[in-house]
Amino acid sequence: MARQLFVRQGIEKTTMNDIATASDRGRRTIYTYFRTKSEIYQAVVETEAGKVLRDLEERVALWQHPADKLRALMEFRISVALENIHGYEVWIKSLFSRDVKRASSVRTMVTDRLYGMIDEIVAEGIASGDFIPAQANRVASMLTMIVRGSDWTVMREAERDRYDTWRNDCINFIIDAIKTPKADLNRTN
Repeated sequence: MARQLFVRQGIEKTTMNDIATASDRGRRTIYTYFRTKSEIYQAVVETEAGKVLRDLEERVALWQHPADKLRALMEFRISVALENIHGYEVWIKSLFSRDVKRASSVRTMVTDRLYGMIDEIVAEGIASGDFIPAQANRVASMLTMIVRGSDWTVMREAERDRYDTWRNDCINFIIDAIKTPKADLNRTN
């Protein structure tokens, strides 16, 4: 309930009474769990960021081989960036636009876990002989640049129809650049 209020009204215009009414709880009950509206806001943002991370971890866990895990991670990360433009996290944008400090802390939390997952997958791929170390260690930088470029590409109406092809080409380029010849042999065993 608080999430919808923050999206619709913004944090400044949402009151504790609004939150209590929307949640069918009394103000005293709300104050039992949260001292301030800012604490509720922080809990909402952290919950939503946690959902994104769980979705990412679940998608990556579906795969056995490092290249497949990395592909799933990159596809998910790019899709979140694109959905952000069209509404998946529009509410986060509206919240973040007013609170840069909180936005930065949540973004750091998500980014740290994302890069941690990339590091884990890359280490696994290097250990198995599937990835070329010097190339694989560049994946996080490449993904960051692809995500930033994706925003612009999707916003330009004329380029949207080619976006899926470009995204797949970029991901395939990265995967092909880091894989060793042994990687495909490992997948058949």
